[in-house]
This record gives sequence, C-alpha cells and structure tokens, in this order.
Amino acid sequence: MFPRSILPLFLLCSVAFAAEYSPVLLFGGSGEAVPALSLVSSEQFLGLAHAENAMNVIFVEKNAKPENFLECTTSTGETCFSGLKTIEGKNYYRQVDSPIETIKKNSGNCQVLNTNANGELTAPLDFAPNSCVIVNLFGGVKTHDALITKFIQDNKANNIVVLYTPNVSLSRKARAVPAGTVYYTSQEPGFAIYYEKLQLCTLDDKKTTCKTLTSSGLTITHSNTTSIGISLATDDQAVSFNVALVGGYFEMHSLQLGEKTFRVLPEVQSPTTFSYYCGNKTFYQYSTDPNAPPNTLSLVFNNLQMQAPFDSKIPVDDKFAFGDPWHCVPFVSIPILAGLFVCAILLAILGVGICWLMDINTMDRFDDPKGKTITINASEG
Repeated sequence: MFPRSILPLFLLCSVAFAAEYSPVLLFGGSGEAVPALSLVSSEQFLGLAHAENAMNVIFVEKNAKPENFLECTTSTGETCFSGLKTIEGKNYYRQVDSPIETIKKNSGNCQVLNTNANGELTAPLDFAPNSCVIVNLFGGVKTHDALITKFIQDNKANNIVVLYTPNVSLSRKARAVPAGTVYYTSQEPGFAIYYEKLQLCTLDDKKTTCKTLTSSGLTITHSNTTSIGISLATDDQAVSFNVALVGGYFEMHSLQLGEKTFRVLPEVQSPTTFSYYCGNKTFYQYSTDPNAPPNTLSLVFNNLQMQAPFDSKIPVDDKFAFGDPWHCVPFVSIPILAGLFVCAILLAILGVGICWLMDINTMDRFDDPKGKTITINASEG
C-alpha cells in the first residue's frame, strides 16, 4: 500500500534497479519504430533486432558518450555521419536496456575485433550466418562512418543486423523510497493517511524548536456515512481530528494534540475520488480564552497525503492506492494573479499606443495654387 505520489517512484526503483540504458542506431531487424521517450527493455529489443539466420554486428563507439552520441560535426558544420545518413531501413532507439549484453546472451560467444587509430580493422570482417561480432571502434568518428557504411553496402545481399552504440551506458541508480508509513482503516467509510514526519514546534524567544513525534497506529473514535473520527497515537499525546463529507468533498475539522486545539486553515479538503496532498502543512494552536497566554505551538506534517473515499465505493485495505493528488497550493496563486495583473496593464498601455499610432493621418486638404490666395488684411492700430 503506497501513496499515489510515491508509487511511481517505487515502481521505477524496482524495475530500473541496476539497469543500464544506451542509445542504439539499428540497421536491419524488424524495423519497428518506438516513441522517442520510451524505455526499450531487453526482451523488447531482442524482438526489434531479430532476424532469421542473421549475422549480428555490434559497432561500439569508444569516442562518444550517450548524451552526445551522433552529435559529431565537421569544421564546416556538417554531420560526421554522411554515409550512415544515406542508408535506408535504420531506426534510432534513445534508451535501450543493456543492448550489448542482451545480444551477447542471445547469440552466445561473440568474436571481438578492434580498429586501429586510423579507424581500420585489424582483422577482416566477413559475413557468417548465425554469428555475432563486436567491433570496438578507435580513432576518428568520420572513419567509423565510412567503415560501417561500407560493411552494410557490401552485405546488402546478406542477412545482417548492425548495431551502432556508444561504449558508456547511462546508469539509472535506484533511489530510496521516502520514509513514512501509511495508516489506514477499513471501517466504513474508510480512511488512509500518509506523512513522512510529524513535528511539534515551539516558538520561544523568536527561535523555533521542533520535536519529532513518532506515530504508532491509527484508531477510529466514531464513524458514520458523513463523518469519521481519527486518532493517531504518538510517543507524546494522541493527534485527533474529524473528517466530514461536505458536498462531495471530505474536510478535516477539530484538530487536537491531547487537549491543545489547532486551527485548520487554510481548509484541508479534497473531492472524495482524489487525495489531499501538501508538501509541508502547518497547523497553528489557538485558544478561545482571551486571557490565555500567546499560542506558541504548531503541528507540522511533512509530505502529508490523505483520503476518505466516503460514497465513492473505493475499498480501503492493504492494496489501496491514493487517488490523484489535490494539492494544497491553489492553481491560481497570488504571484500568478499579480503577474496577470501586470501583463494586463502592459497590454492596455500597448493597445492605447497602437491606437494612437494608427490615428496619425497626413494632411488631406491643401491650398489651390490656381485659385484665390488666402489674404489677411492687417491694419495698424
């Protein structure tokens, strides 16, 4: 049971652990295209590079890294792969899981050849069906282009599958799943909550001191079709609150730590088919007694995510996955509104300026040189 926000990360860690991805330029095979951003697994790549009774030739470029593979240009700005560019029937796969090891395991032992500093083979490369050859390319990339192009053209009548790939692979290292526990109850209407850390902070002499509270379990104080009471046991005091169904949304109310009450503002609410999520949610203590001392306590939930399905008929059990997150930060925030307001003012100024420019006209009436001139009588006073 995982929060929706970290479930994809966990799946990535479990699938891609120790996986190495390299770009591959493939000549021959099935010729099937794959979306550029897709990861090609070893099994999928075997299908893409498969051909009956074929010779598999892997050209390994020693002078390129995965991030700049095929980006070589000459002094005139032209590509170094003018020969490979003209060959038809090729496909480029950006991320293939261990392509060299995949072909080696499928073909058995592969013969290994090298090129010298001039990009010339140190031993002949002849066609042989159902064989595997790895060619380590040393020297200039331009000579490698000529070598691979010549080999493909010389073996047009033969069944060959050619791979061109860099030597260094892109390694994806597993990242640790964020710490935290999902607490849930299957009792109707069901409720689940997740957070990485729960802290009780105290403001004293303009300095904030926080203490981490260790949670140990969740219990239900009451439940019905429109409300559920939650109590989280900690090593200090229990954190309790109510979750109510209001107009298709679930809302948090009456948050307390023992006898201390905390204000739930801004509102913690979400549609029942979504989960409420907030990266750092802080609740401040308040008191209705005007003679009480200043409130200095606050409860802080790190990476808080919770959901109460209520009437959505979603069972809450150990296989429950949170719905899409309903973030606590509004889509249209104050900085966005300020930016839109400034843009509106600038557009208005621009519009007025354009209107003024369009209103400038040349003179449309002139004196007639053949007509009576304008005479102005002036008399001395």
